[in-house]
Amino acid sequence: MSVDCVLDGLCGLCICAKEHKSRPKPLPLRRLDIGRRPLKPQSDTSRLLALPREVRDFIYQYVLGGERRIRIYAPTRERPYRSYGIGVVRGANRGFAEWDRWRDPLRLDLLLACRQIYLEAHAIHISHNMFSVDGADLKSFIYTSLGRHNLPHLRSLCLQFDEVPADKAFFDHPKRYSLELLQKMPQLHELEFQFSHDSILDKVFFVPYDPRELQTKSRWGELISGLPALKEFRIVFTRGENVVDPNEWDLRWLTLQHKIQAQIEERANESQES
Repeated sequence: MSVDCVLDGLCGLCICAKEHKSRPKPLPLRRLDIGRRPLKPQSDTSRLLALPREVRDFIYQYVLGGERRIRIYAPTRERPYRSYGIGVVRGANRGFAEWDRWRDPLRLDLLLACRQIYLEAHAIHISHNMFSVDGADLKSFIYTSLGRHNLPHLRSLCLQFDEVPADKAFFDHPKRYSLELLQKMPQLHELEFQFSHDSILDKVFFVPYDPRELQTKSRWGELISGLPALKEFRIVFTRGENVVDPNEWDLRWLTLQHKIQAQIEERANESQES
């Protein structure tokens, strides 16, 4: 079993788990608090621990954070035989079509160096990267890969869907997709909804309902607009692994994105004034 298997947050999703075909189980709620036990004196020969804590934090953020986009693969109800795995690219806005050029694996084995380093750095790979997960099975995906204990640390999240919603029911009933889980992420600053379509036809992102009304006339819009820490919201369309030029969208989606972003910024300005 590789080192990554035993590390907090990505347990069971490394390459050695690829042959598993059963549905993954949620990570346990009861966890050993290793911070309660006294730390043994560290060796004076450790160059890393000899550095000031502020400098060590910069190193942790570069090695474990660095604004990577981490895409998690796991079996779901729709795809029960999909293999486990993770894909990592440097730069949260990069597409996975650039994987071969920009791949940049996390060095989670740093967390196994000693308990002090683990306690100082273990939350950084959760809080300083964007996670791309299957939005159609959100709760199961989060609980089995990152664990509900990491919800308070999540800051950037991309919800991926295999198709553009054909009707407004998706937005009227967000609980069907466990989207209320977003309300349990108090530090969620960046949220992206990514809709994919493999068709090569033009105008594939046009829908019979008016996306501009979703902000104020859907439960989905109320939920997104009510996330207290949200600072950046995006809607992205893809074909395969490639991001589609906005000019190929139904531009009403772009209007919706701008309206939600404007509301987020207005709320932030009101909070600063008060």
